[in-house]
Amino acid sequence: FQPDDPRPDQVPVVIFLHGWGGTEPRVYGAWIQHIVRKGHIVIYPRYQDRLTTPVTEMTDSTLRALTAALDRLRSERPVRPGGDRIAWVGHSLGGNIAASLSANYAANDLPAPAV
Repeated sequence: FQPDDPRPDQVPVVIFLHGWGGTEPRVYGAWIQHIVRKGHIVIYPRYQDRLTTPVTEMTDSTLRALTAALDRLRSERPVRPGGDRIAWVGHSLGGNIAASLSANYAANDLPAPAV
């Protein structure tokens, strides 16, 4: 999700991790739109494709999706990620995954978390 009006060249990035089974971003639509209206890119990686996805796969799935999204944003227009830090938002299980990935950002080759 990217700011559109006005459309800046570079903006800060927020990683938004859904709760268990919350794979549809419309569930968080107002929250995501609020963040975007404040001038941020929101990446919403879906770390589970069904309710029976093993919990042991979810952090790795999130990392793969997040890495792909950041690579895509860096190479495409119109809006690119700005700055060298990212913010994390996590609901329910997404909060646990956000804490794990942000605490281990260097080992996972991710930007440092915003403080």
